[in-house]
Amino acid sequence: MPIHPVFSHMPSAFVLALLICEMLSYRLDYLQTTRSFLVILLLSSSLIAFFTGYFNQPVVAESIAKQLADHYNLARCTLLLSLLLSLAEIARRLAIAPQQISLRSKIYRLILGSLVIIIFLTGQSGGTLVFDLGVGVTEIIK
Repeated sequence: MPIHPVFSHMPSAFVLALLICEMLSYRLDYLQTTRSFLVILLLSSSLIAFFTGYFNQPVVAESIAKQLADHYNLARCTLLLSLLLSLAEIARRLAIAPQQISLRSKIYRLILGSLVIIIFLTGQSGGTLVFDLGVGVTEIIK
């Protein structure tokens, strides 16, 4: 039973929650701990989504192989950016001087913005594979 569809939506949900938390944390300082927790959940869900997709690779026609390869490449980018975001969050939490905090926050936001775009593209690619090309969908015979 393929479990990738169950886990593939979690990174999108966590990155959206993280984006909202980031916007609200300017006014609400106590959200910094929540933000760190969401970063951990994002990284964990990205790992799970990537590996459940990787180990449940369907056999596809040669005409669809390029789209599937593109989806895997986008998923790799999602995983890499999630890892970088986690490291940026750690660096930001360890910063002491105000100029360190400012620079690290800018890097963190740049990675977060990139991750939002990549997750959107990865989801779009996966949706195209399933809904338009029928990858991973088995036919039910009555």
